[in-house]
Amino acid sequence: MSDLATSACAPGTQQLRICQLLALRPTLGSLGISKAKLNEMPAGVLDYYVEQLIDFFCKPEPHSRWRHLAQLLAQQLRKSMHVETQDIIKAVLDYPDSGERSQVLGAQAPRVYRVRRQGCLALGIVKGQTMLVYALGQALEPVDTAEKEQLLKGAEELEDDVFEGWALAALDGALQRIEAIDLDVFPGVEPLDRQLAWATNLSDFFASSTDKDLLRDELEQQLPDWLRNASSADRLDYSKLLVAMASLHRRYRGKGLDDSAEQPALFSRCMALQLRRIALESCLRGLAGITQDGYQRLRAAVRTYATDRHVNGLQMVFKPLRDEPGYLIGPSQSEAGPWLTYRPGNREPLQQVTNAPETMPTVADPFSALCKSCGEEPTMPGWTESPLQTLARLKQVGGNLDSCQTRSPPEEWRSEVSLLRNLALLLVCRGTAYISEGTATHLKLKCMDAEWAGACQSFSLRQRQRLETFKRSAKVKRSPSLGVRILEGIHRGLHLLNNLLIFNKDENSFNVFSKNRLNVVLNLNVVEYRVCKDSDNSVCTGPYIKRTQAHDWDFDRAPRRRRDAQGLSVNAEKAMKRASSLSAEATALLTERARPNELPVEVEERFEREARALEVAIAAIERYTTVRSTVQSSDMIALLSRQAGELRALGRTLRIRQSLANPVPTMGDVMYLLAQGAIGIKPVNGRVEEIIDGTKDYLQEYEVQDLTGHARSLWYAHFHYSTPDADKTRPTKAHLKTWAQRRMGREFERTEALAGRNTRIYRAPISTDSEFQVFLQASTSEKH
Repeated sequence: MSDLATSACAPGTQQLRICQLLALRPTLGSLGISKAKLNEMPAGVLDYYVEQLIDFFCKPEPHSRWRHLAQLLAQQLRKSMHVETQDIIKAVLDYPDSGERSQVLGAQAPRVYRVRRQGCLALGIVKGQTMLVYALGQALEPVDTAEKEQLLKGAEELEDDVFEGWALAALDGALQRIEAIDLDVFPGVEPLDRQLAWATNLSDFFASSTDKDLLRDELEQQLPDWLRNASSADRLDYSKLLVAMASLHRRYRGKGLDDSAEQPALFSRCMALQLRRIALESCLRGLAGITQDGYQRLRAAVRTYATDRHVNGLQMVFKPLRDEPGYLIGPSQSEAGPWLTYRPGNREPLQQVTNAPETMPTVADPFSALCKSCGEEPTMPGWTESPLQTLARLKQVGGNLDSCQTRSPPEEWRSEVSLLRNLALLLVCRGTAYISEGTATHLKLKCMDAEWAGACQSFSLRQRQRLETFKRSAKVKRSPSLGVRILEGIHRGLHLLNNLLIFNKDENSFNVFSKNRLNVVLNLNVVEYRVCKDSDNSVCTGPYIKRTQAHDWDFDRAPRRRRDAQGLSVNAEKAMKRASSLSAEATALLTERARPNELPVEVEERFEREARALEVAIAAIERYTTVRSTVQSSDMIALLSRQAGELRALGRTLRIRQSLANPVPTMGDVMYLLAQGAIGIKPVNGRVEEIIDGTKDYLQEYEVQDLTGHARSLWYAHFHYSTPDADKTRPTKAHLKTWAQRRMGREFERTEALAGRNTRIYRAPISTDSEFQVFLQASTSEKH
């Protein structure tokens, strides 16, 4: 198993640092996204998430993750500098702004490109015929002419700050992974949140590995519930704690409290970490009343004593308890709590209290006192399971998450260090069981409008040069004033001249165009302002501007989500592919007719199912094109809508045609055709006396007419009554007969039987009140 802490495994350490730096990126839960909102507008939710992710990543100093990441990348390149390439690398480090580098060094200035090599996002540094490539997961090395030409084919020159651009490219890669998320696979907020955590871990800096992503996802499910379900902030705290434990483990070659009686410095550091661990685990598990605030107080206290310095100015103390062995940990009595009590002999050695117990004066070195009190039994009672014991139950043994490997079997303490760092990485770099198709091709489409973006507050040399071209001409600026200053509303602080907004900065003026867009998640109007060359050339745009105070504006260098991106999202493309297939099936179906032995109702239901499938496809396209659509998607919606209507119409026509030609009609056919206006019903004469089997019977006949065929007679309904005046709603029997068998009855059946033929007269029963009313209402309307 490899050792993540050794210099050979530096890339693993870098990955851990980067993932910890970005561990608090937004989640759908922190943004208040509900399941209902996700179902209503999934594409809009992802668009909103992307905006919030960019804002988190590109906050201004001192909290700019982008800036910190850019500085980290520069430091790593500096560490990789070799003697033979020192001049080239030094030029890039001294002048990360490519414009200044070219201005100072002239033709000797190396050019820097963003390239991809062996699956990693890398820097390609070119000077003359020499090209060096550096990626965090690989060493700085030269490439031959053939590989140079291949790398430069898909490269993008970083025209401004090299390291800012490198960091921003990784963020763009994360947006591509988000773009490739299949929302059908992640229909809920929780699984989608986990996929977003994987998509935004900036894995483009390191060689991608499907096996490792799957392993991380598997290990995630095996973590204890209290750790797996912890918040991002809590997982980050535990990750940092594990890194500190790994560093201590490596420094002292695996020695701990059991071996520290003769080493006060080791005992002090071990105790500090063990107290932190117990407090944090108790906080995450809801034990001993310890809260996040209490844990942070204890962390500040142990850091104060372990490193002999105060942390953030907090006066944290250890005071011996008056009535029992132990300490009160926290601020002094004159300050507000919370406090934590440490009682070494208890089952729960740490507990958080709101009322401080009586104590003795503060001790100057509590860890030395604890070390002396341990005597011959240095193991402290009350410790919960250690992280190494937890890891031993996971499958990390034999399956290292880091890319580095060692040829010889490592010492036991090195394996333990590796385990601790692996768990630390797992907590801030989640895996996935679903590798989206787009991860292999992402970074081919720019997701961000980053031409004017940067982590620093000042523009690069080339950006300033480009901005000069946007200034209003001297002729225009000779006007007496810049127009009327707007004092209220969303445009306050700008000037209005000739119906055009004007931004003025340091006696320079720029045209400003504003545009409104609706934030589909929050349903709020968002106004964006961008500097443009002139009203006739609004395509050529400069940086955004932002309000800094109530009436002051300044340039905004944060990148924005591209709103002019061409093409559809991955989910929309899938919906379009499915729709295209359904449309082809519908085209073939529209040429079909009824199948042999298919009932009329089955014919219409078959066409109705296909029509509903088209409408589902329409809904899917509309769902995933709320943010970005194309002419093709609009045309597909119109085509599917037309085909759905045609399918329903054809299904209705075929069912009517089948029903009219049915040799064994039923009341279901009659009621359907009547509702469709395909038949009419009228009574024939009045009640006619008949003799049936020697008994008088009175027959009321109704004619069913085919209105699609010039009112031809189709079927007949016979209602039989016992008397001429019997209630018309109470026939002795009623049935439906075909036109050919209208006059045939039992006598005909007996005659056929005597002739040796088993001929039966078709009589479809009419038995319910609703079926009676079909004919009785026709009789009433005929009288009127």
